[in-house]
Amino acid sequence: MTLIQASLERLESSGHRTDGFLEAYNEPHRVYHNLDHIHDVLLSITEMSNLFKFPRWVQDDLELAAWYHDFVYEIGSVGNEERSAQ
Repeated sequence: MTLIQASLERLESSGHRTDGFLEAYNEPHRVYHNLDHIHDVLLSITEMSNLFKFPRWVQDDLELAAWYHDFVYEIGSVGNEERSAQ
């Protein structure tokens, strides 16, 4: 199981909705904020969690933030992060 699959399964089992995450981060116009980027962020979160012994809920919250930090990505728009947060 990949890190991305494991994250999605953990989030779903914790009651979080993950609808559209894979589709959004696979959009062809994404050059940087794509699944490779999400993987790198999730890897950093895992490393920090292991180092600092975060409780499971903290890691879940960080992973959810990673997935949503650029969920909305429209080329040239300055409001992507704000719309992603909403």
